[in-house]
Amino acid sequence: MKTRLKLSVCLFATGVALAAGPAFDGQRAYDAAKAQCDIGVRAPGTPGHEQCVKWIEDQFAADKLQVSTQPFDVIVSKETYHLTNVVATIPGQEPDLIVIGAHFDSKTFHDITFVGANDGASGIGVLVELGRVLAAHGPFTKTIQLVAIDGEESIGKEPLGVGLYGSGHYVRTAAKAKDTIDDFILVDMVGDADLHIVDDDTSTQRLHAKVWAKAKELHLSDHFNGVKEDMVDDHTPFLNMHIPSIDLIDFDYGPHNSYWHTAQDTMDKISADSLGVVGKVVVGVVEDLAR
Repeated sequence: MKTRLKLSVCLFATGVALAAGPAFDGQRAYDAAKAQCDIGVRAPGTPGHEQCVKWIEDQFAADKLQVSTQPFDVIVSKETYHLTNVVATIPGQEPDLIVIGAHFDSKTFHDITFVGANDGASGIGVLVELGRVLAAHGPFTKTIQLVAIDGEESIGKEPLGVGLYGSGHYVRTAAKAKDTIDDFILVDMVGDADLHIVDDDTSTQRLHAKVWAKAKELHLSDHFNGVKEDMVDDHTPFLNMHIPSIDLIDFDYGPHNSYWHTAQDTMDKISADSLGVVGKVVVGVVEDLAR
């Protein structure tokens, strides 16, 4: 579930390579997004949902990250759905966490086949590639966690506006464990070939300033100049727990957002360049935050 409180327009960008270590590869992120779409529908309660959980675990494990899962249940209309967050950890010298998240579930529809190339697969494509790159860019002072979030969308016959189950579960679990989350970065709907990352007014100003400064450093500042947008998304449960957070999202997908939550959200609408832009900026910001 994601929604806006007011209208926004914004940016397009191209990326540059990082100075040291492997660069974020937008094509690899695109291929990871395609692999999810090839699975098909990934809504809770479908075979594709379970298959995607295993696929994400395998991707993180292949990069030798520490992989764990957070299974939990959600009851909708008296039916129980089994959901799972997948967490990959890059240990730092300190336990304080820098967390990057993206959701992998696709929205439930009964009248169309919805694979969610942008709304779901694109963010996870970026997250998987971030794992490969950041693991090689360490060691870091702070611990980095990459969280593949389940249950962002409403489930079954729930109305639009319900969801954020996995992000809520993650922050509650962290609170019970007395984990310290210093910052949270969300990537959601970041693949649009006509990329416009919104200037989310709900996001923490300090993180906003860091992202925009990193874009300037990477000669991308012309593309991070959108008007204000108020988002309700997977960063919201973090903000509600007073955790500094930022939502990196393009919420103008297709003419007048006409591709969002439709059968038109397919791989031909997203691009490796767009995924590369977001990924390279996030790598730079996380490196600064975690050092």
